[in-house]
Amino acid sequence: MDIIEKRKDYPEILATLKVIENDIKTFKDDTKDDIDEIKDDTKDIKIDMKDNYVTKTEFNPIKKVVYGAVGLILASVFGALVTLVVKL
Repeated sequence: MDIIEKRKDYPEILATLKVIENDIKTFKDDTKDDIDEIKDDTKDIKIDMKDNYVTKTEFNPIKKVVYGAVGLILASVFGALVTLVVKL
């Protein structure tokens, strides 16, 4: 007789193992479904990114124009302030 046959709780252990096996199977199926859902969401995000957002290379010329305009305005304001101070 080996050790397993001597144990009195062998049927309980088998039942517990079956429950654990079913839990693992359910977990694997749920995980696969979750991964598929994440992949679908990622595809949707990529499509939205292509359609609704601007890339850095497309944005750089606009950024340069806006920074130039802001710099020109700030230089004008600073120049006007210096002119006021010098007149006093």
